[in-house]
Amino acid sequence: MSLRSISLPTKRDRRVLASVLAGALCALVPCQLPAVDAVELSVGDIHGPSWSASGISARLEIGPDGRSQAHVTVRRARFPEPLGELRSLDIVCSAPIVRTDVVSCRAARITARHAQFGRLQLVASAQFDRLHQTLAVSAKGLKIAGGTWRIQAHWREAGWQIDASADRLAIAELRKFLAPWVAVPSGIDMNGTLSPRISVTGGTAVEQITVAANVEALTLNNTDGTLATDKLAMTINAALTSVKSGYSIESRVKLTGGQAYRDPVFVDLARGPADFELSGEWQSAARTLAVSHYAIDQPGILRASGDGVLAPLDDTIFRALRVKLEHATFPGLYSIYLQPFLLETALKDLATKGSLRGSAEVRDGSPVALDIELASIDLDDAAGHVAMHGLGGRIVWRSDAASTEPSHIAWNDGQAYGFSGGAAQIKFLAAGRGVRMLEATDLPIFDGGLAIAAFEVRDAGTPTMSLLFDATLEPISMRRVCNALGWPEFSGTVAGRVPRMTFKDKILSFDGDLEARVFDGRMIVSKLRLEDPLGVWPRLSANVDLEQLDLQAVTGTFSFGEITGRLSGYIHNLELFAWRPIAFDAVLATPPGDRSEHRISQRAVSNISAIGGGSSGSTTAALSSGFLRFFENFKYDRLGLACKLENDVCTMRGIGPARSGYYIVKGRGIPRIDVIGSAGRIDWPQLVANLKAATSAGPPTTKPGS
Repeated sequence: MSLRSISLPTKRDRRVLASVLAGALCALVPCQLPAVDAVELSVGDIHGPSWSASGISARLEIGPDGRSQAHVTVRRARFPEPLGELRSLDIVCSAPIVRTDVVSCRAARITARHAQFGRLQLVASAQFDRLHQTLAVSAKGLKIAGGTWRIQAHWREAGWQIDASADRLAIAELRKFLAPWVAVPSGIDMNGTLSPRISVTGGTAVEQITVAANVEALTLNNTDGTLATDKLAMTINAALTSVKSGYSIESRVKLTGGQAYRDPVFVDLARGPADFELSGEWQSAARTLAVSHYAIDQPGILRASGDGVLAPLDDTIFRALRVKLEHATFPGLYSIYLQPFLLETALKDLATKGSLRGSAEVRDGSPVALDIELASIDLDDAAGHVAMHGLGGRIVWRSDAASTEPSHIAWNDGQAYGFSGGAAQIKFLAAGRGVRMLEATDLPIFDGGLAIAAFEVRDAGTPTMSLLFDATLEPISMRRVCNALGWPEFSGTVAGRVPRMTFKDKILSFDGDLEARVFDGRMIVSKLRLEDPLGVWPRLSANVDLEQLDLQAVTGTFSFGEITGRLSGYIHNLELFAWRPIAFDAVLATPPGDRSEHRISQRAVSNISAIGGGSSGSTTAALSSGFLRFFENFKYDRLGLACKLENDVCTMRGIGPARSGYYIVKGRGIPRIDVIGSAGRIDWPQLVANLKAATSAGPPTTKPGS
C-alpha cells in the first residue's frame, strides 16, 4: 500500500505520525487478514502547520508463533526549534499491540541523527487511544548535553504536554548544547552541575513552560577577574505563560550556599542565603520586561521589593524602577554591600550596628528620588580615627528641586581624627546636584564648637562643583587640640573665623585666610589646601603666620619651664602627608620692638638648648654650679629658633650668628646667660622626641644630625 502525500487540517495537527501509522495498520492487519506474514505501508510525506515528515515507511511482521514486530522509518522529520530536523529516524517495536481502540508499544527502540545533537538513541513506550484521539509517550536513555534524560509526553485534542528531567548535568556540556540558542559572553568559564525538570504545554503553539532546577558547585570565572563564584548552590523555579502581548513570567531563585564575587562585592551565601522573586510580563513588540513585583530577601541583612520596566536589549536597561527597602540591618549591610566601595577611604574598617529603610526611584536609567530613614546607627573605626553613635534621621533627595522635602540627621556623639563632640542636628535640603543647609547649627568640638552659619554644595560631581561654607570657631581648649593632633601641649584656646571653602577634584581649598585668636595673639592660616581629605593618604599644604603670642601662656602649663614675652613667626610651605609633616620652613622669634618683660627660667634655658641643638650638658652644668644656681630665672634680650624641614632632616638656625654656632637665646643684664646652638642639622624624629621630652618631667637629650 502506498500513499503519496497527506496534509492534515490544523485542528488535527496534534495527531502525530503515530496516529496515522496506527490507523493504517489497524485498518489492514486485524482479523480480516490472519494469514498475512507482513504488511508494508509507504507514505510520501505528512505535514501540518508546525511539523512535517517525509520518506515514511512502516512494516508489520507476524511470526509463525503469532508474535509481531513493527518497524517504522522516516527519512526526514522537521519540528519547531529547538528540536529542529531529524534524519534517519528508525523505530522498532517488538510485540506491538494493535486493536481497533488502542495501538501501543511498551519498549520501542528509537534512533535518529540530528545536525546539532549528533546520534540520538533511546527506549520509549507509547500508547495511542483511537477512541479519544490521545497519545502518551514515555522515553528514557536519551543522552543530551552530557546527561541522560527522562521524557513524558501526552497529546490530546485539547493540547499537548511534554515533561523532561535529568540529574546532575555538567553545566559546561550544557553550555555547548545551548550555544546555538543561548549566547553566553565569551571569556567566562562555567562549571558545576544542573538537575532540571522542565514541563512544556501547548496547542497549536507553546502555551506554558515551567522549569524547576537544582544547581550545585557552580563556578563562574571571567578573564579580567571581576566575576567569580565558588561552589555556588541554588534552586530555580520559573514559569512562562503565553499571553497576547508575549509571555507572563513567575520566577524564584534561592541562593543557598557557596560564595560569589562581583567586583567589588563579595557574598558568602553559606552565612547569608538570598531569595529572589519576580513576576512580570515580557512584551515582545516593545522588547521590554514589565515587572509587576520583585522581592529580594537576605535574612538578617536586607529585604527589598518593588516594580519597574526593564529593556535588557537596550543601552538603557532601567526604563523605570521603584525600590522599597523594607529593612537593611548592620553590620551585614556594611560588610557585604558598603565596605567594598570604601576600601580606599577612612571608612574602610568599621564596626557597625543599627538599621535603615527607605525607597528609591529610577527613570530612563537615572535616579530621580531617594528617601532613607536611619535608626540608631553606630559607626566605630577599628583604627580609632572615626566614630559616630546614635545616628538617626531622614534623608530625602529629588532630582527636581520643586518636589523635594526637608531632610534632617542627628547623632549623640562623634569623633574624627582625635576631635570629638557631643550631640548635634543638621537640617538641610537635597535636590539635583546640590545640598543646602536650612538653618544655622552648632557642632560641638571638645569644650567649644563650630557655629555653622551657611553650608551649600552646587553641581556636585561635575567640574563646576562649588562649596560654600561660612562658620565661626568658638573657643576650644588648645591642650585638647594638641592632644588630638599629637602635638606637644599648649595652653590657651583657639577661636576664629572660617573663610569660604571650595571642594573640587577631591581637593579642599579656602578662598581666604583662616584667622584665630590663640595665646592672646593671632594665628593666620593662608593657602590652605587639603587633597583627598577622606582618603587613606590625605595631603595638606598651608602657610601659617603667628603674631604676638604670649609666651607665658604658651609655656605656663608645661614642665618645659616658664618664659615671658611675646613670640611671632611663621611656618611657611607646610606639607603634611597622612597628617605627618614632610616639609616646612619655620621661624619663631621675639618680634622687633617688643617691650614686654623678657624673662626665662633655668629649666626653659636647659630645654631650649637641647631642642635647638645646643650643648645641653654644659648649659645644665653651668646652671647648677657657681652663683648661677641661685637664680631661678634670667633676663634675655631676644630669643628665636628656625627649622627648615626637608627629607626628614631639620636645618637649624637662630636669631643671629655666634662664635661657635648661632644664638637661640641672647641674654641681657647680670647675670647674663646665652643659649647657643651648635647643630646645623637634626633628624626630625629626634627633634620631635626632644620636644616631647621638654614637656615631660625629665630633661631631654639631643642627637645632632650629620
